[in-house]
Amino acid sequence: TAEVLAAAAERVRVVDVEVTGPLPDMRVQGRIYFLGDGSTAALDMASAAGFSLLPDSNRDPTRTTTYGVGELIRHAIEQGARRVFVGLGGSVTCDGGIGAAQAMGTSIELDDGPARAPITGADLSRLRKINLSGKAPSDAEVICLHDVDNSLLGRRGTAHVFAPQKGASPRQVQMLDGGLRHLVEVAEASLAAESPGMGAAGGLGFGLHLAVGAKLRPGSDSVAETIGLDEKLRGADLCFTGEGRFDATSLGGKVTSAVARRCNTAHVPCFVLAGSVETGLSIVHDQGVTSFQSILPGPMSINDALPRTHVLLSWAAEQVMRIFFAGRSILPEEAR
Repeated sequence: TAEVLAAAAERVRVVDVEVTGPLPDMRVQGRIYFLGDGSTAALDMASAAGFSLLPDSNRDPTRTTTYGVGELIRHAIEQGARRVFVGLGGSVTCDGGIGAAQAMGTSIELDDGPARAPITGADLSRLRKINLSGKAPSDAEVICLHDVDNSLLGRRGTAHVFAPQKGASPRQVQMLDGGLRHLVEVAEASLAAESPGMGAAGGLGFGLHLAVGAKLRPGSDSVAETIGLDEKLRGADLCFTGEGRFDATSLGGKVTSAVARRCNTAHVPCFVLAGSVETGLSIVHDQGVTSFQSILPGPMSINDALPRTHVLLSWAAEQVMRIFFAGRSILPEEAR
């Protein structure tokens, strides 16, 4: 998301900062894009706490933290940013954003005293007090761009829907959801927890909302406005969009649903190409998706597919284009 915002800016300064990684004892290079005169910054939380930073064997959302994301945001503010866009998505965390809040100056007390190490998902059930008076001094505006509209808790919450994708067992899912409920109680913020998007990126937006009053916005809509997608669709013959897996969660505010809505308004055919697709999604045709398909030509493991993504995507796009133009060639001239 931050890369797309940077690509749309006239001037960009890229700064890499060493911060805490998804595991408390890990160090990674996070990236910040300073846009225009530098008063606006954009960063992806995934650059500090992303899925791709950990191998399968180390993915466990009870052990991961968003502390490094808070360090990135704080650095952007200290370097003069008055507005910071934070892309929520691709996370390997489920700490309710308290790790990030902690890094930005929020003091956290656990059952056994003040928290000194970065907070992880497993620590949520041990929260005793959250002191918001110690947050980083700043009047900067933090805007979280979320890719899904899930709330923080419950069956559609971040633990139940997304933690299994991050390596959580059924028992850990229950533990994480319980820990997030405890966090909401300690913070006395039940109303905020119900807001759409609070379940994105392991609840990161919730912690940033507590710490610095961060606002949440649908990321796909914000990016579409920034790049002028509606204008680009005017007069277009067709539009391609896609994601890793096209399933029921795709309809909850992700890029594909936002693009499809705009295509529907502009009367432009919208084709979704994805790594894999869920069956029984005919409802998407009523929301602007003309057709969706997997880019895989046959059964294939993800380890075999990922290195060939470019080739597979090109192949699938060609097949769609051939069908599209074949259909147009048999229409009466006045209907083309």
